[in-house]
Amino acid sequence: MTPSFNSSFNEDFCRKLEYTLCTLFANCEDEELRRFWCDGISWAPYYNEDVNRDYLSYEKVKERGFIETSGRMGISGQDRYEVKIVLGTKALKHYQKGDSLIPCLPSSEDQDWIEIDPENYTIEIQLL
Repeated sequence: MTPSFNSSFNEDFCRKLEYTLCTLFANCEDEELRRFWCDGISWAPYYNEDVNRDYLSYEKVKERGFIETSGRMGISGQDRYEVKIVLGTKALKHYQKGDSLIPCLPSSEDQDWIEIDPENYTIEIQLL
């Protein structure tokens, strides 16, 4: 049975994502991004409560393919970024079961799973 409110997207996952991004930034080839750090990813995603009370349900996340939330990052670590977390096949399977998304995080040594736009304060993260 699929939970209506999914426990996969939670504080533990967001904290691990924060630490993974900090490591990725520190090892980044781009000199500007190497100065970045992350001071948190919100586990309270964007949604309009009147329109969509089940924003984190498996059905809605599968339909969209992503979760939108916010995070604090940048050179100061305090700039507010819009964060789009795209769930790959493995992440969707974990999400469907309510299992942790932590095993779906790519290695912080790879840099091809994030797309960051410092000018527009957005970041897209691709989970496995």
